[in-house]
Amino acid sequence: MKRSLLTGLILFCVFFIQTVSAEERTISIEESLTLALENNADLIDASISLESSKRAERYSWNNYLPALTASLRLAGNAASESLSTTLTPGFSLSYSLNPGIAQTILQLQLAVEKEEISFESARISLIMSVETEFYYLLTAESNLEIEKNNIELAKKQFEQTTAKYNSGMASELQVLQARVNVENLKPSYSSLVSSYNNRLKEFLLVLGLDPQEDVKLSGSLEFEDIVPDSEALISEYLMNRTDIRTNQKNLEVLNSNLKLANANGFSPTFSLSASWSDAVSDPFSGDTWSSRSYGGSTSVSLGVSLGLDDFIPGSSTKVNIEEIKDSISQAELALSSLVQEAELEVLNLIDSINTDKENVELSKLNLELAQKSYDMTARSFERGTTDRITLDDSQQDLLTAQQNLIESRYEYLADLISLSGALGLDSIEYLK
Repeated sequence: MKRSLLTGLILFCVFFIQTVSAEERTISIEESLTLALENNADLIDASISLESSKRAERYSWNNYLPALTASLRLAGNAASESLSTTLTPGFSLSYSLNPGIAQTILQLQLAVEKEEISFESARISLIMSVETEFYYLLTAESNLEIEKNNIELAKKQFEQTTAKYNSGMASELQVLQARVNVENLKPSYSSLVSSYNNRLKEFLLVLGLDPQEDVKLSGSLEFEDIVPDSEALISEYLMNRTDIRTNQKNLEVLNSNLKLANANGFSPTFSLSASWSDAVSDPFSGDTWSSRSYGGSTSVSLGVSLGLDDFIPGSSTKVNIEEIKDSISQAELALSSLVQEAELEVLNLIDSINTDKENVELSKLNLELAQKSYDMTARSFERGTTDRITLDDSQQDLLTAQQNLIESRYEYLADLISLSGALGLDSIEYLK
């Protein structure tokens, strides 16, 4: 009896575990973003690059350290029948100071800032990609549901037509038409299912999940209306774009390169060197150290040097400086053009969003009209006052109206996401 109870308990546990493991996982847009930000390989790679540049900047004070050298030399000399040895320890220090060191350290700081912008750009790009794909998949799910309902409705109509045929109220041709209508809808639905499953697997890979995992997306395409204020958004956020900030940082690097070239070419270099050495005769004899002879020397030097060839007209240093100045002018022009293009992109997106909102409202009206038209046509078909082709056309109009509403809502959300990215923002909440 006890053995039977134990066996039953084990079987129940196994069944429970299998049931839990087979449960469908539901993922919201918030969880999708969290998973992507934690697991995305490209973002992790950008994070590693950022930490590397931070480490280099953190220890930039090493540029101010002198060069230190310690030495130890042992020499032997065989004279007559005796061997004499000399141990020579030494220590040297050298240090060069040039105004260009400050610019070298500044460039390490600028490199960190550029990597920070690059990481933020990768992060915003990932957020936009995940949000856009998430809502695309929701749209595809809704379309699948509409297509599935359409097939079920066609099957119901086929059954009704068959019943009418059996009672002598419908012809064999009408039954065949109803059956063909059902079969015609199936390939389209199967194709949509296959496309959706492939996109979902790719999406799960981006999130760092197993593409074979059974996942259901939880969310809605419904979103409160946003009326973007182009002037306010451009004024407050446009310069926050990562590409604009990257160009600004590149311009800072070029200006630093100019200062560095001037410092290295036309500023004096101060150098300090010091050395000390000593000599211990026969260090390995039995005598005490105090009885041995010592001979040592210490030297200190301080110098200033300035390269004169850099002052010659047409020198490589002067040519390099002029080339850097040209690069600065080009970078300033590129930055100005980029700002103008970014502003135009934002304005175009806002126009597109306003159009999307109009399309959503129009799609709602068309759906209402198509639904009423279909309901009336279906009732007429049941009374025998409307033919099969008219009913099929009305059903197709209803399907199209439903899909148009879903797709117009997706386009509205997708453009809102694009607008937030065009302003360097990571959420459409800032657009309100």
